Amino acid sequence: MALIFKGKTTCGLCGKLLAGKDIVGLPAIADVTHELYVYFDQGFHSRCFDNWDKKKEVMEVLEAEKKLFHQSSYYKVMFEKYGNPGP
Repeated sequence: MALIFKGKTTCGLCGKLLAGKDIVGLPAIADVTHELYVYFDQGFHSRCFDNWDKKKEVMEVLEAEKKLFHQSSYYKVMFEKYGNPGP
């Protein structure tokens, strides 16, 4: 997950400082060649993120990453050892 320091970190879309509670953060992704890779592991104003024309694509990438992770041997070992971590 992105490290966000309110009043210090800038929005990955508009470049203005992030402050308050209306902040969205994206986790890092494994595919460093993806055209939207630079937007991952960053924070955004909720309004900027919600109005972003790439939001749907980013969410699809996250869902695909989640599926790959759930199919990984690491996840399977951790699931067997500790159970379901949640959603």
